[in-house]
Amino acid sequence: MIAGLLTIVGLLVMRFSADTEKSAASAPTGPAAAGLPGLAELAAGLDLPAGAALRSISVVDDLVIVVTEDARLLVLDRTTGALRQNVALDPAQ
Repeated sequence: MIAGLLTIVGLLVMRFSADTEKSAASAPTGPAAAGLPGLAELAAGLDLPAGAALRSISVVDDLVIVVTEDARLLVLDRTTGALRQNVALDPAQ
């Protein structure tokens, strides 16, 4: 009787875990699920000033914030790509 109960519990656990894995695998996640481009696509579409090499990128509301290899912070408009601000950073000593 205990073996039968354990078998039923085991079958239920396997059934529910299979459904969870299947739904998790089929559900899109991340920026693409929301219709937003990923950071790689966004970075590839940026028109950076001459000599600026991308080090880091962040998106905040309608702004794209880029940190360059030469220690500059570039604030770009997300829709037009226009440069809004260029700030020289003081590298850590």
